[in-house]
Amino acid sequence: MNKQEKPQQIVLKNVRVKYAKVIRPGKAYEERMPDQWSVNMYLTPEDRETLMAHGAQPKDDKDGNEYFVAKRSVVTKDGKEVKPPNVVDGRKQPFAHDIGNGSVCNIAVTPFPWTMAKRSGVLLYLNAVQVVNHVALASNTDVFDVVDTGDAASEEGNDLPF
Repeated sequence: MNKQEKPQQIVLKNVRVKYAKVIRPGKAYEERMPDQWSVNMYLTPEDRETLMAHGAQPKDDKDGNEYFVAKRSVVTKDGKEVKPPNVVDGRKQPFAHDIGNGSVCNIAVTPFPWTMAKRSGVLLYLNAVQVVNHVALASNTDVFDVVDTGDAASEEGNDLPF
């Protein structure tokens, strides 16, 4: 994609995702940068070729698998607040649950070329996410069993550790 072309949205279908920070933004890679919504996308060979034809380059994860990152900062360069990406379920209803690794999503991105000093590349701007197959995000509270507390917590003299 050259700089004279108007950026166009690309919809990637049935994308396996990891580290989806689309409900709440996460910290940017560089500390001086603003927080951002982001998602690591593991693509089909066809979608990979589509993004590479627009100048986007994949990264390799610790297992040697290629992925692309789509992201969106919470503020513009001018400091203006940016709306979060639209996140919906398969029925196009708002989706507000954390998205776990291995979930499958449709993802809309817009490739934008950038140049900074002597470096250049293509940013995949995260427009929207449709959750097709949700894998719940594991939490550290999953290690506990459900217990019947009854009225024990309200009894005097009960020494609960937390």
